[in-house]
Amino acid sequence: MKDYYMMWLSEIKGIKKEELQLLIKEYEYPENVWKAKRNELDKLIGKDKTSLIFKSKNTSYLRKKAAELEKNGVRYISIQNSRYPYLLKNTYDPPWGLYIKGEMPSDDNLFISIVGSRKCSDYSAEVARKFSYELAGNGVIIVSGMAEGIDSIANQWAIEAGGKTIAVLGTGIDICFPKSKKDLMEQIAFNGCVITEYPPGTPGYKGNFPRRNRIISGLSQGLLLIEAGRKSGTRTTVDSALDEGRDVFVVPGDILGESYAGSNEYISNGAHIAVSPENIMEYYNYQMRPLEPRVYKAAENSFNSYNNKIETEFEIPKEEKITTVSENPVNYDDLSENEMVIMKMIEKDSADIETITQNTEIPVWEIQGILTALEIKGLIKQISGNRYVKA
Repeated sequence: MKDYYMMWLSEIKGIKKEELQLLIKEYEYPENVWKAKRNELDKLIGKDKTSLIFKSKNTSYLRKKAAELEKNGVRYISIQNSRYPYLLKNTYDPPWGLYIKGEMPSDDNLFISIVGSRKCSDYSAEVARKFSYELAGNGVIIVSGMAEGIDSIANQWAIEAGGKTIAVLGTGIDICFPKSKKDLMEQIAFNGCVITEYPPGTPGYKGNFPRRNRIISGLSQGLLLIEAGRKSGTRTTVDSALDEGRDVFVVPGDILGESYAGSNEYISNGAHIAVSPENIMEYYNYQMRPLEPRVYKAAENSFNSYNNKIETEFEIPKEEKITTVSENPVNYDDLSENEMVIMKMIEKDSADIETITQNTEIPVWEIQGILTALEIKGLIKQISGNRYVKA
């Protein structure tokens, strides 16, 4: 019941964050506040706030709420619990507690948050599938917000890889927002966990989502941004990660496109450039293992059951022979002029970004985007030393 005393105290309407901090500093544990005498609390926080505490004390209601949560497969973990995520606990404004459905992965894993535009481009969706699938397939825990676009793709393809993922909600644990993600939400709880700081029954108020973004970034060692405009709401998550000193990786995008203006601005300001999942794995000194080839261009999956089955359109037909690029000549008709220049250069010998920059007139930020596109198309691959060769 210790965690549930924190749930009770932190959710008393009218008790401000500063007052709650004062109570914990004075009494250490919420159950001690429950047992405290009225005159003691009067002196500490005033008579009006003391009245709120005493009016909210209802042992039978608290026990009933705890039983109801457990009946629905939900646990409440307070910040004082040793199972509370370590990285999140050590942020500027951690939640007093978390409602959790599923199993929270242990702190010794590598957690990477993947965020981006709700109305993402086909290119960004493709990139999100690739990064999420290959990172999760190599044991990385993927954290996101289950929103339309990049967030739900990230959660979804982590499951497709057989990995673990976490969805951070801006609603109560019993409310799916958006409603279209109900099946995905169940799958996430089965393959990781769904978490929120908001009590059951809390609807998706507009202000909830910017606040929940600090949890998305706070859970992870690093954050990957895939497509954000200059005024994108995703930027609150990235800025929160930067404020906490977390690593920020950005996939470069069209320098002329407004939908990538925010992404490219972070790159200009020193964010790590990520043109492949290997960039992130190597940064944390993790070794990537090869995975089954995937077609990342396929339309976004939809989950219609609780058994981890993905629609057959995402499966590679068994009777078809998977051919590599090296078995077939590159069709240059499908490439842009600059893609063709870089592809022909890499066909002759391995090259890194610096080498390509020195031998072409293509701007460095465009080179990064082209390399990502060529890698997603399966035409090139990255090797050690951040060099690229023909796949």
